[in-house]
Amino acid sequence: IGGVDHLRQLIDISISGAQIVGLAPGPKDGAVTFRIGDCVVEARIVRVSRASFAVSFDGSLGVRTAMIRYFYSGQYVKAIDDVHVASLTKAVARRLFQ
Repeated sequence: IGGVDHLRQLIDISISGAQIVGLAPGPKDGAVTFRIGDCVVEARIVRVSRASFAVSFDGSLGVRTAMIRYFYSGQYVKAIDDVHVASLTKAVARRLFQ
């Protein structure tokens, strides 16, 4: 935003957008540049709450292709070694009741 990088924690991410912890760096419908690893895409803030915000990535074929490549290249998706049942159950319940 305005040439300033903001390091944030991801709540959820997909090839079409992401939910991010923290205050939104701009108003709803504001434009942002989203970078995760080497993947840089233009995005728009689509939802703002007190504790998080969500962005929608540019829907162009190029962006979708870049996100798919990033996710499935092994740079983002990692093999699951261990599952913490309590944490998983809590996360699923939180998502269901959002």
